Amino acid sequence: MAPRKRAGALPPGIRLYKGSYQVRYYDEVGRRRGRSFATLDEAKRHLALVKAGVSVPRTPEGPRFDTWAWEWLETRLAQHASKKSKNASIIQKHLIGDAQHGFGKTPVGMISQMDVQRWVSWMSDRYSSSYVRTAYAILSGILGTAVDADVITKVPTKGIKLPKPERKSECFLSETEIELLVKCLEPFYRPLVFTAGVDWS
Repeated sequence: MAPRKRAGALPPGIRLYKGSYQVRYYDEVGRRRGRSFATLDEAKRHLALVKAGVSVPRTPEGPRFDTWAWEWLETRLAQHASKKSKNASIIQKHLIGDAQHGFGKTPVGMISQMDVQRWVSWMSDRYSSSYVRTAYAILSGILGTAVDADVITKVPTKGIKLPKPERKSECFLSETEIELLVKCLEPFYRPLVFTAGVDWS
């Protein structure tokens, strides 16, 4: 197999990203479009058709999920480095995942609602409700942009049953704990703590 060209040597409109050649362009109404190809020749042929104004039929499969997921993360705006790192970890560990529990290299157009529900159920058996909901929100965002970009026709994350949000339990201090807390405070603040700690029922 011939070595792939470096990104700097690629024709304008084509870039190498996550192992695929991506053709990026704007359509006649100014919407940004993109398609991923396994080889540079395929990408060049598609770009030539686009420049010639030829209507190129969209394949129902679409790009690979892993390629699209990293593209989605790269284009997120106003994300702090820590949040972006957390999202990247969730994408790699749970959304791309392994051969059994994740979407990996599956084309985005081949991911069904049942696939998503099965994934949510598997996650719910192993992780907290809040964590599952966070991972699901990322998945929904990734596939939602695929619809916006006209890569797929409908998002398979609609109508998914999610685990119920966890109720936060209230914690009350005992009289002994209140007394210990008061001793650690300046005299000025002690009445406030005593007042807040009184059982008014």
